[in-house]
Amino acid sequence: MLNSTPDEIGSNNFSPASLPPVEPTRLETFSKTASAAKMSGTYHEIAGFIKRTVGRLSDNMPLEADGKNQQLIGKVHHLVGSLRSAHNAVLQRINRTRQESQAVFREHGGRFLDGASQFVDDIKKAFLK
Repeated sequence: MLNSTPDEIGSNNFSPASLPPVEPTRLETFSKTASAAKMSGTYHEIAGFIKRTVGRLSDNMPLEADGKNQQLIGKVHHLVGSLRSAHNAVLQRINRTRQESQAVFREHGGRFLDGASQFVDDIKKAFLK
């Protein structure tokens, strides 16, 4: 195959349509942002509540069970949205802290190094006497 000509490679009748479809991962099935996941969770919880209520009133057990499942899906979406919000808040706090510490070091770093070198010099003088 390494010594093949382009015509020989193309003769395999390969087409992207012959590949099996790619299934989305579990993470890809959720909304990409925290607020979208929370809104999706609210939708599923309301729709599940309606299904469950209609199933209970009409004595339709499968519909009631489906409503409970959809409410659970809504709660999971809410949880994912909350976790994404918390994750984003932590990342913002880390970045802010890093930027603040860099600014403090830029402002006071020279004084810190001067103090550290003075401390080392004092220790040398104390031990070398």
